[in-house]
Amino acid sequence: MNWILVIVVAILLVAADKTITAMTIKQVQKNHPAADPYSAEKNQLAKLFFQKFGLIGGSVVYGIISVGTFILAMWLLTQFFGTHNFYPWFIILMIYGYTLVNNVYYYIRYS
Repeated sequence: MNWILVIVVAILLVAADKTITAMTIKQVQKNHPAADPYSAEKNQLAKLFFQKFGLIGGSVVYGIISVGTFILAMWLLTQFFGTHNFYPWFIILMIYGYTLVNNVYYYIRYS
């Protein structure tokens, strides 16, 4: 397993996830001014970081945590499936693919 590739993919996927989340929160602020803008975030831990550090700071702090959990999950999956198998990549990319599609749905919903 090439761990540099894992780290690069983790950073790219988490950056895409946090970018879409930030865009959704901006849409809630613009189109629903009476609503809590962080209500678009369904992850309670991420919402806590957004409320505590703001949109950019919360994205950075939670992004660092997300990259760490991505790497940990990939390591655990490679322990189970082995390092020369495509199953860890398939599982991780399916989970993040679902997450990104879900975030795009909420972005379109709040637009």
